[in-house]
Amino acid sequence: MTRSLLVLLLLLPSTALAQGAPSLTLADAMEEALRNNPTLEAGLETVPQSKAQRDRALAYITPQVSVGYQHRINDREIAFDMGDSFSGVGDAFGGIYGNIGFIYGELFAAGMLDGDDCTEIALINGFADCAELTEQLDGGLSADDGVDIGGDEGPTVIQPKEMNAVAANLTWPINPRVGTALAAGAASVRAAELSIEKARSDVLLAVVRAYAAAYRMQESTAILAEQVALAAKHVSNTEVMLGAGVATRDFLLQAQLEKARVEKSLRDVQQQERAMRRTLAFALGRRDPVTGALASLPTPELDAQGDVQTWVDHGVRTRADGGAAREQQVAADALSVDSALAFLPQFAITGAFNWSDQSSGFDDKKTSWWVGLGVNLPIWDGGLNVASAREAASRKRQAAAQVRAVDAQIALEVANAYDAWTSAREAVPVAALALALAQEVHRLVDSRYRAGAARAIEVEDARASLQQAGLSLLGERVAEQLAAAELLAAGGELRLGSFGD
Repeated sequence: MTRSLLVLLLLLPSTALAQGAPSLTLADAMEEALRNNPTLEAGLETVPQSKAQRDRALAYITPQVSVGYQHRINDREIAFDMGDSFSGVGDAFGGIYGNIGFIYGELFAAGMLDGDDCTEIALINGFADCAELTEQLDGGLSADDGVDIGGDEGPTVIQPKEMNAVAANLTWPINPRVGTALAAGAASVRAAELSIEKARSDVLLAVVRAYAAAYRMQESTAILAEQVALAAKHVSNTEVMLGAGVATRDFLLQAQLEKARVEKSLRDVQQQERAMRRTLAFALGRRDPVTGALASLPTPELDAQGDVQTWVDHGVRTRADGGAAREQQVAADALSVDSALAFLPQFAITGAFNWSDQSSGFDDKKTSWWVGLGVNLPIWDGGLNVASAREAASRKRQAAAQVRAVDAQIALEVANAYDAWTSAREAVPVAALALALAQEVHRLVDSRYRAGAARAIEVEDARASLQQAGLSLLGERVAEQLAAAELLAAGGELRLGSFGD
């Protein structure tokens, strides 16, 4: 579908032009809204949120490391004193220790022990080698100066009153679900970006609507101000005619009443203009109402050759909310597959390192560590995985139905917008003819009135018809311009450049 460049269509002589350069144009207003609109600014945060949600999928294959420190105060100290527990052992077996050299000697002599046996016996009894054991045996062992079973080194502390510990843990999962989770996350990010694009279009359309309404009220004010001037001139003419005896007093009262009515209409329109300017300021993200003259409302020149079906097909194919719904369907499909993968085994490389200011076991080491490869096969988790799979399948069906619903909604909106634009475009020439007729009728009636051939009520009726025709033409032209913007928005084509630079 082709669309020519945009052209400006001026309405009736604009007050913006009469006052010099306008303070705000529609293109500037649209650009300002995209920068400052608070609703759009809040909506933009959905993109980084969806990206963060997508990146969570990397946790399926990303190593997880934790380090912790603990200072613990126990209720009491627990110790084990070997001397107290085995104090009678040395006395009971003192004779054996005294004769142990003789026993070992006899065994060596009989060939029952060799050098390797001696070394093993030495290591078992806490000696460095066989030579050190032989030296001690030659000197004789006793319960007092031989092998000391507990006693001199003091008690062995099992649980101190206070202790410190440092622990580090590593878990490196290996999970096939990362692929489907990343695919779902990427689709969700694209859906969020398309939703923001639709939100931008909605903000631009809101600006166009508010600007068009404010501009219409601004131009209506100018038309009514002109009508007030005409009504005041009519009052003056009637006063002259009354003084000349051509008109009666009821003519003057009628002219004054019509002038008061026009002035009341002008005040009402001015109040509506202030309200529309406040609405426009809200769409622009301003705190204060928009002041100054608004530039003439430009009209996009749409492709008149494109029929309604062309517009519908284009809108369904390119509009952002339709694309967002399709991306959500992709995400739902990926999550449905992901729910099935939850039933597969899950692998992980794990490890831990621990340090304490006390010995870790029955040796003198204060550190310990381990590594391992684990596998977890879910057998039955109470039905959580089954429930998740059922929910994912339902969301998949829901996403597919949502795509069909959004496409149907887009088609409906485009068709309605196209018909509204066609009707609005055809109404402008009719309103222009009505204004030309009203102007001619008012001129003729006013001439007859000055010649005394027409009544005051006829002049007021002609003036009221002229006022209404002018306001109608203004309204029809603004409606045509707004309908063009509505059609662009429905077809997914409303952008910053749609109304000129």
